[in-house]
Amino acid sequence: MTVSFATQAVSYLEDRADGGFAWNVAYDLSANGSAVNVELRIDLVGANPGATAEVWEKGAEAIWNEKVFFSDGKQLYAFTFDVDFVNSNAHHTVEVHAGAGRDDMANWYLQQPDWGQDFLDEIGAHEMGHMLGYFDEYAGGATFGGFTTTGTLMSDLSLVGFADYVFGIEFFAEQASGQTLSAVLADLGTAGTDTIRGGAGLDGIYGLAGNDRISGLGGADFINGGGGADVLAGGGGKDTLIGANGNDRMNGGGGSDLLDGGLGFDTFVFSAALGKSNIDTIASFDTANDTIELDNATFTGLRGTTLAASAFHIGASAADAGDRVIFNANSGALLFDADGRGGDAAIQFAVIETLTGSLSASDFAII
Repeated sequence: MTVSFATQAVSYLEDRADGGFAWNVAYDLSANGSAVNVELRIDLVGANPGATAEVWEKGAEAIWNEKVFFSDGKQLYAFTFDVDFVNSNAHHTVEVHAGAGRDDMANWYLQQPDWGQDFLDEIGAHEMGHMLGYFDEYAGGATFGGFTTTGTLMSDLSLVGFADYVFGIEFFAEQASGQTLSAVLADLGTAGTDTIRGGAGLDGIYGLAGNDRISGLGGADFINGGGGADVLAGGGGKDTLIGANGNDRMNGGGGSDLLDGGLGFDTFVFSAALGKSNIDTIASFDTANDTIELDNATFTGLRGTTLAASAFHIGASAADAGDRVIFNANSGALLFDADGRGGDAAIQFAVIETLTGSLSASDFAII
């Protein structure tokens, strides 16, 4: 059973903070089986924020996303955060001030002479953290139980410590799904070229920018390559591989994996032993850009580097003895038939959820 539930409106008064501070927490929470999603809607009133509105929005989304996963012990769910500035149906209203001042949840200033303008996004993300239910972690702030620290977003705007901030979201996600969850910090790459290897357990990895090589190895892993031309390998387990931007190459390995190439020219590699427990899902396939590679050690009998037109067939099953790769256009299923019509039955190895263009033999390569 996966963590999945329709949008839940979270709203409560947070009045446990030190110093008599209290505020309303409000956001929307949902889960789709692969991610736990938070949507935060804010109405900006007062001074015109201009381009700073995008700094707050995009900056806060970049800060909160790609930091934490939730685990149910069997798979990982990405924590995704989306903030929108709206004129109605807002969770929170913020007064924008043209001059300089100290921000709080309800008042944001366009000038930050103390911190500097480069910290506008961190300051906005900090105040959004309060909107999600998080306490300050600096002396004199809205702390909880007198707890203070350094080196976190809620203390001195440092971009670490995020696993400690999702306990409220974790609680409400558990209530909505009936599942027990735990927060897991993401393993992050850098802006350069990284080589990252997971372990035997559940690994959550973001490669970020650069041409990364990422291997999940054992366990049900969640791997997002980010920008760049990435090489992603799931290994054993039910993995989620996301290429994101760039020309990516991904191989789910064993287990029934989700493969999402994202933007760019992507290659989906199939080399693991075929069977009912190893049917991968290709989230989307664009015949103008993407390629499916079949390992001839697994897909026995395929020769050369390209799939012959006579070996490809669209239908529910093989039509003649020469058909090897079969695409069921109604279900999206991809099957391999070692001997064509008659003899051994075809074995499904993938399903294409969304297809752009018409699939043909030219979309396959033999390795």
